[in-house]
Amino acid sequence: MPPISRLDVRSLASRKGSEAIVSCYLDVDGRRFVRQQDLEREVERVMRRAQPRINGNKALQTDISRIISFVRAGVDRSQARGLAIFACGSDNLFEVVPLPNSVTSQVIVSSAPAVGPLESAIEEHERVAALLVDRQRVRLLVVDWGEVVDHTELIDVLPRGIDAAGMKSRGDPRATQGAFTAAHIRRAAHAVWDLFQDAGFERLALAGPDEVVAEIERQLHPYLRERLVGRLSGLPVTAPAEDVRKATVALSLEAERAKDAELVARLRDHAARGRRAVAGLEDTLAAVHASRADLLLVSHGFAREGWRCAGCRCLALRGRTCRCGATMSEVEDVVVEALDDALGDGTRVEVCVDNADLDVLGRIGAFLRY
Repeated sequence: MPPISRLDVRSLASRKGSEAIVSCYLDVDGRRFVRQQDLEREVERVMRRAQPRINGNKALQTDISRIISFVRAGVDRSQARGLAIFACGSDNLFEVVPLPNSVTSQVIVSSAPAVGPLESAIEEHERVAALLVDRQRVRLLVVDWGEVVDHTELIDVLPRGIDAAGMKSRGDPRATQGAFTAAHIRRAAHAVWDLFQDAGFERLALAGPDEVVAEIERQLHPYLRERLVGRLSGLPVTAPAEDVRKATVALSLEAERAKDAELVARLRDHAARGRRAVAGLEDTLAAVHASRADLLLVSHGFAREGWRCAGCRCLALRGRTCRCGATMSEVEDVVVEALDDALGDGTRVEVCVDNADLDVLGRIGAFLRY
């Protein structure tokens, strides 16, 4: 299960502090921050950028120091690439949510927790099942938020006269390799279907001998074939659960990148043809404000300073007077503000990592409802 539910996020978002609340999103991805001191430098860099907004406030400085101390004490990064930390000492709030995906390192100081990036992470979250099979054994594992949360093993005992390779040697002449293998594969297909109905998952990865896996694919329910993301190459059915977890997470990440590439290509085509899509920050901000955005694509790490209107609440890259005539206030990051607005309006959000095509389009865009 996710470390925090959508209901928990909504409850957190509704919380108002007697003092301002510090929301810190920290990228802790070990591929970018290999050493502990690298991570410490990252949190210190982010906190330095927050100093102008703290403006000498002792309570906020205490919250900032507590977050830094938490990171310095050591963070378990074995299954986390990002952290969401919410702190308000006057209200006894200090909540840390580990995330399996990277996030943009930033600090937001406001009267309520900034939950937009957290909601986005939950929205993107997908459970992945791994089916490992050979001619005798079946293993099913479910990876949820980077952890193995379900693990089932089934063994079909070989009939007398058939060896471990499935070859008939002596005994019952009806116990042929083909009959045994076919029954075993049917059982494996039923097992993964039962798992899907009981636990649910969004993606399915397969591992095993080519001919067995090919037959499994043919036996799968159409709903499950739609969820196939590929094969866990080189993994035997007896592989340690940790090896399966790592391979499953890597394959799921590869599938996510492929899905992002397809979405960005479609966005580029639709925006160029004027077919209910916009690209670039200014047009996307306008679409979000008008509640026209249906699916928002944004490059991981994209941030821009900007303005928020006190009257109509629109976001803009330039201020200080809004087109409605009201005064605008500076905001540290209009991208995060736009994500908060979009998610609150029911817009889906897809954060794309290392997608050069989206960067060319302005690092953000949206498919429109109308």
